[in-house]
Amino acid sequence: MKVGLITIHSAENIGAALQAYATQQYLSKFAQVEIIDYYHNNRVWYKKNQKGILLRQIDRFKKILHPIQTVLMRKRATAFRNFRKQYLNLSKCTYYGDTEILNNPPVYDIYICGSDQLWNAAITRNSESYFLSFTNSKHKYSFASSVGHANMTKEEKELAKKYLPSFAEIAVREQGTAKELSELLKRPIQTVLDPVFLLSKQEWEALAKSIKLPENGYIVVYALQENEALHRALKYAQTLALPIVFMGKEVSGYGGIKIKSAGPQEFLYILANAKYVITNSFHGFAFSLIFQKQIFICEHTTRNLRLENLLELIGFKNKQVKANTENISLCQIDGEPAYSKLDIQYSRDYLANIFKEEQK
Repeated sequence: MKVGLITIHSAENIGAALQAYATQQYLSKFAQVEIIDYYHNNRVWYKKNQKGILLRQIDRFKKILHPIQTVLMRKRATAFRNFRKQYLNLSKCTYYGDTEILNNPPVYDIYICGSDQLWNAAITRNSESYFLSFTNSKHKYSFASSVGHANMTKEEKELAKKYLPSFAEIAVREQGTAKELSELLKRPIQTVLDPVFLLSKQEWEALAKSIKLPENGYIVVYALQENEALHRALKYAQTLALPIVFMGKEVSGYGGIKIKSAGPQEFLYILANAKYVITNSFHGFAFSLIFQKQIFICEHTTRNLRLENLLELIGFKNKQVKANTENISLCQIDGEPAYSKLDIQYSRDYLANIFKEEQK
């Protein structure tokens, strides 16, 4: 039995790379898995549209002005490229946008789309392929797919109504999206965890690649947005008498070790060996739970839904650091008991049941 998995696998984004790997690895317990090497419409737009070409030229000019930053970014890009080459089982055929995949659709016994924000129309420029538009197969499933925000847009609802009724089963990542889709499609929609939770702590540790870090413990700051909540958590972190290691977005005004070239495997090592984690990244939070760290979750002013949903699942909805939080210490989350509150088996069973049904 051969499975075609379509997801956002090629972005130079830690969460995208590792969720793709996790889904592939877990599905491999049941069948031969191939990730469809598909690049969504937005990537094509940047390559061919005049405005997209202009933006790429501006980006090249910025790189000339910042040579050191450019070297680090190239090193990071190489780490992602090597990771995909070594660990992702990609289809031999590469597809750029919906037109190419419709003209030469891949053939599999089972098709699965998910996870990540592949149903976010703004990110993908309405890529219908993430709704498995290129196949008439009855063996179509969704696992942990996400729109990444509350309240689906008109475009997203139209795509869902057009393509999802033909799916055998649908599972999404957020409760709000499940409710919206259930009302829209008049059918039950399941909710499952992000795929990174499918693998154990030990499996992720085995994938990590070591780098030189402080030997007696450190605090990791993995930020996607610099804001007041993050600064409040950082001021508290300075009282913990441990060195601070920064990943992600650069945060001004603080000394520490800044790592700008980490790929997926280095990211895992940095988090796995930290004592504390401060983050406003969903996958930063997810892996902090998997590695059972002491965690401070800071609000993200525009992408907070996934953080709030995960906090709610572990019973700590009120422990998010916000711009007006005074006592930061009360927001500390112990990752070990928090991780044990996640019903990971339900998500694993959802995937296992797909193959039980297919074998009937």
